[in-house]
Amino acid sequence: MSLAVDPGQRAEAVADFDEVLLSMGRDDDAAAMWAFELPQASPDATALELLVDSAVKAGRYTIALNRLESVSPILGREKSLFWEIRCRIAQFSTVKAFSLIESDPTMPGAIAENLTIRCLMIESRFKEILSHLSAQKGGRSIELLRIRAQALIGSGQFNRVEQELNTHREFYPEHDW
Repeated sequence: MSLAVDPGQRAEAVADFDEVLLSMGRDDDAAAMWAFELPQASPDATALELLVDSAVKAGRYTIALNRLESVSPILGREKSLFWEIRCRIAQFSTVKAFSLIESDPTMPGAIAENLTIRCLMIESRFKEILSHLSAQKGGRSIELLRIRAQALIGSGQFNRVEQELNTHREFYPEHDW
């Protein structure tokens, strides 16, 4: 009897199992699975990216960076750089993250700005966040509002938070403010 499994579903299942192993601290088992999956998935960048993402989701950034180092030629420079920056930000290595963001002049401005704001948020540089947000073109996304509210609170501008929320209530009536 044989079992046919869609390769995409298999890759997602393996990544989910990998995340569970890493979350439980079973690094040796996750490393064995990585070693087994790497040669099988090497032409499939998506499967490898899912395994890097599973380490990130499990909060195991050093493992994610090690995996990323071994598969970066397959993933490509842009994806590898993006994953490395995400890991560095999560590790609070903002100096390294800033230098990586600045090292790629081809990175789209919106992505670079978003990553820069994340770094500034970790460093609690709220006034700089507000200046970055005011330099961005409009937008009323929930994410931008959340970041703006945190920056206003962090910089002690509590009265402006209520004003900001009032201007967004009509756009997001389903959210409790």
